[in-house]
Amino acid sequence: MGKRHTVLLAAAAMLCVGCLPWYGRAGSPAAGGGRTVYGEELQDAGRLEESAAKRDTGKKDGQREKQKVWQWTEREWVVEEDTQGSAMGINLSTMGRSLLEAEGCLFATGYGLEAGAALYGGGNVEAGEPYNIYRLGKRGWEVVVSHPPESVNDERITVHYDWDVTVVSNLVYYDGFLYYSLRYNDTPGEGGEKPRYIYRVPVQGGEPEELALAYDPFCIYGGKIYYVEPERGSGDREDIYWEMEPDGIGRREVYRKKADPDHRLFTAGGGCLYVEDEGNRITGVNLENGGKKSYGLQGMRVDGFYYENGYLYIQTNNYPTGEKIFRMDVVSGEKEYLAEGFYWAYVENGYLYYVWNDNPNGNGKLNLSVLNVEIKQLETEALTERGGVGLQTVGDDFVVDVDVYRNGEKEKAIYFRYRAGVLPLERLDREEKRAESG
Repeated sequence: MGKRHTVLLAAAAMLCVGCLPWYGRAGSPAAGGGRTVYGEELQDAGRLEESAAKRDTGKKDGQREKQKVWQWTEREWVVEEDTQGSAMGINLSTMGRSLLEAEGCLFATGYGLEAGAALYGGGNVEAGEPYNIYRLGKRGWEVVVSHPPESVNDERITVHYDWDVTVVSNLVYYDGFLYYSLRYNDTPGEGGEKPRYIYRVPVQGGEPEELALAYDPFCIYGGKIYYVEPERGSGDREDIYWEMEPDGIGRREVYRKKADPDHRLFTAGGGCLYVEDEGNRITGVNLENGGKKSYGLQGMRVDGFYYENGYLYIQTNNYPTGEKIFRMDVVSGEKEYLAEGFYWAYVENGYLYYVWNDNPNGNGKLNLSVLNVEIKQLETEALTERGGVGLQTVGDDFVVDVDVYRNGEKEKAIYFRYRAGVLPLERLDREEKRAESG
């Protein structure tokens, strides 16, 4: 195991907005020998067309019960208290999850498939198709949803080309369904706006259902789906931020601004939607009364942001200072810097996870750091040599995958699995897979 050290950082003087307790997530399936065991078969899905009124209206699986409500206020800005991790979907990374635990089963898409196979079993997995969603069952990894390019039959797309591609990302589980983004790209390698369709499918399997056309990944917050869609046509278009019910009905406009495909980031929490706006600003919109609050970022370029527990966690990458993460109190606007010089970062349940290189020129070792943002306890562990990095939580774990390259070619992939939301760090697995030759 790599070198590790634990540090208790001095807490910066901040406006006290209250400290929320950490509410643990539902436990993972039965574990043995430090490894979570998946692979159970699911029961019959039922019919997709069953109305929402006929479905169970009690407490929903995977939905966090809201605790007692209180408010932070300043200059008429009101923020509700959420349970931790209330916003599901996009995090500091806009790709969202590629590996997801739901109802005791493991689902994967894209690069999450090989990581899931390496750390949770299911046999050797050849490179999966990026347009499939896989589930780990008793017979290994099986395709449960497939969206090849020809499956996209939308009136706004009039022709399919031989080279077009579709990619599934942003896996989310809510109330018995898997929700996900499907990106349609008719000009791979070229820029321009690329539509992302929001789909859902019963977690037990069934026919996928298209809910909306979006142009960035979505998030689910407070039982609603939030996404952005630009107006049609050219000229003075606007980006419209929508709210809709989980079944795609009841669409409501929340906010609109000048269309800008490079600045459509958003997050939700505390009863508000936060949108990357013009002029290096973030605009907060109260989802109940429409009130707004603007946050100036002093010329910072925003690469990602995420709301949790009264703070916006903001990732920037500005020359010459490089990558930084700070959190901003949404009531006072006060900022607190948390990390810099990182490759990949993720926030959940009061913990900041990030990977960084110990050599300023990027030729050193990769390290994992985990910070408890409230008490400022930090622990770091060495991982491996430099490479491409991905990081996400999976149920009660968090997973790091590193692609190591030699002379421009992928040599191997190394996967690490830890227990999430605890310090000191508890490593559960480390698996290495050599890249296929030729």
